Amino acid sequence: GDISYSLYLWHFLWLMLPGQMEFPPEGFWVKPVLILGAFACAIASYHFMENPIRHSKKLTRDGFATGLLLAICLAISFDSTLIVENLWLSRP
Repeated sequence: GDISYSLYLWHFLWLMLPGQMEFPPEGFWVKPVLILGAFACAIASYHFMENPIRHSKKLTRDGFATGLLLAICLAISFDSTLIVENLWLSRP
């Protein structure tokens, strides 16, 4: 269960969004590559983002740093949503 939440977060990007594209990738290799991509991103984000944040002593002591990290994460989420909606999923 270590990477299960990360995999839950990444599966949509890798497995659901390509089907929404105007010209989705095709071929026998597409599904295995997408599944491996989702697992690779889940493993990387678990080890290099989630664990360092979860075990950070600074964030447990510094409320300002915690609030700043939250604001940055919200801004990145909002911006990435706009990018996906307007550039990748836009249909003429």
